[in-house]
Amino acid sequence: MISLQANVLGQFIKRRKNILIVPANNKKMDTIPAAISLYYVCRKLGSNAGIYFEKKIPEQLKFLGPQNLGVSNLLLVEGIIFLGSGPPDLDLNDGKIVFVQNPSHMFILNSPTAHNKFFREGQNNIVDTKAGSVSEILARTIKTLDEELMVPETATALLAGLIATTQNFQLAVNPQTLFSAAYLVSKGADNEMIVKQLYKTRSLDMVKLWGLVISRFYYDSGKKIGWSFIGANDLQRGVLEVSNIPSVINELKNNFSDADVFVLGIGRDENNYLAVVHAKEPSVLKGFAQKYGLSIKNSSLVLRAASNENPSILTKKIVEEIGKV
Repeated sequence: MISLQANVLGQFIKRRKNILIVPANNKKMDTIPAAISLYYVCRKLGSNAGIYFEKKIPEQLKFLGPQNLGVSNLLLVEGIIFLGSGPPDLDLNDGKIVFVQNPSHMFILNSPTAHNKFFREGQNNIVDTKAGSVSEILARTIKTLDEELMVPETATALLAGLIATTQNFQLAVNPQTLFSAAYLVSKGADNEMIVKQLYKTRSLDMVKLWGLVISRFYYDSGKKIGWSFIGANDLQRGVLEVSNIPSVINELKNNFSDADVFVLGIGRDENNYLAVVHAKEPSVLKGFAQKYGLSIKNSSLVLRAASNENPSILTKKIVEEIGKV
């Protein structure tokens, strides 16, 4: 079945100049690497492919692809490939693009529900309920279609999907998954780089600090602001070193990709409060920085205050102020 449908997928791509790849957001650590690998395949087959990201790529996956993965003009799309989900309505700035009524313009990988609703067996779909991930299905599909398409960039993206979904093969996996991983390594997948990016090592102090920050983490989904705080008592116990602050911010970015702004409040001692504010886009902080006479550097700013107020309360006030401007 994979052999037959691999050829169908190949023809689907070759016959369309502009293809949109849509990864399922609820399985993004699998479908985003799979989408990036398929982007490379489409390019090698002559298609001007792009990827529709419902939300931002998690920081730890950004090493997999170039910056210009999106589609410059969605109105020119001639076909859509869905990974791990059925065809939703895709919201655009100027309306919607809907292919639901025309299955011939769609290809679906590993979504049994969508397969039952939109296709008969043998049409534009590849469904394998025994596979552990979309990345695994694509690895076998691309190998069957044309091994010359499995360049190191493609293999690395697919292996990242396998590693992420199996927690670096610590979860129970079937032999086929391991065979796929070994094949991808043989085709140039950079296993060392993947593990380094997905599971960056932490010192014992960093582990303690991270656990504390997570236990006090709050998130406002409406404003897309996440925040946490450290108190003077924590500092006295040696929980926080100033040199660890950038690492904490990076961990927050990697683990909470939906948030646009992060605030880490630090009550250093009586009348000595510090807040580090980081935004994915510096422009988000421009109004707040101007209001309080602060400067933005590397998408971050530092606010200092002589206050003995509880750092939890003070940090929440800063979050509210950021949300106003």
